[in-house]
Amino acid sequence: MNRSAQIIIIFFRFMGDSKRSIKNKAKVEGSIYASYLHRETTYFCSHFFNSFMLSPQSYRNETQFDRQTNKNKELSNSGQQRK
Repeated sequence: MNRSAQIIIIFFRFMGDSKRSIKNKAKVEGSIYASYLHRETTYFCSHFFNSFMLSPQSYRNETQFDRQTNKNKELSNSGQQRK
């Protein structure tokens, strides 16, 4: 499959998602824009504020010792990435 066909498929998928997210059929453009803005804002916030979570992340069957060990690993990995 050539590059232009891939771009067309991606575009049609995006437009299909946009069309399915329409809430107000009287103002289609505004509804598509609002759903796109909501999707992008949610994506940004989920990635940007991931390290600023107010509640601690808990995993199933995890003890307090495991959580502390995982937190130390994350901190050491983030220190290595900054260099």
